[in-house]
Amino acid sequence: MRYVNDSKATNPAAVLAALRALEPVPQGNVLLLAGGLDKDMDFEALAAAAPWLKLAALYGACRAKIMTVLRDLAPTVECASFEEAFERAREQAESGDIVLLSPAAASMDMFKDYRERGETFVRLVRASALRQHPGQH
Repeated sequence: MRYVNDSKATNPAAVLAALRALEPVPQGNVLLLAGGLDKDMDFEALAAAAPWLKLAALYGACRAKIMTVLRDLAPTVECASFEEAFERAREQAESGDIVLLSPAAASMDMFKDYRERGETFVRLVRASALRQHPGQH
């Protein structure tokens, strides 16, 4: 399992670029963390991400808008927090999967900026690794 921090991806086109950059990842092996501040963006382009997705864990102010686009195309779950979205993705991830933070939205509904969002993701990844392998640093 791999974790990828693409917190700077603040629009759907950037998410699609991130997914293409992951290839040759088998389709259906990406657990996407997406959501954030709703700046009245059109998320319809995210429909093209569906073939890559094993799960879209959606959080933040725009989670319902993204859910509307993806719900009939890929497994989706609405989460109350960024941390919950991470945990839902981590729980379903298996060997060969990629947990991708590529939000498609701005961060300012929950974080100071995209850097803080990315740092939070890295912290959650590290904490998860410590829980899975206690005593190893």
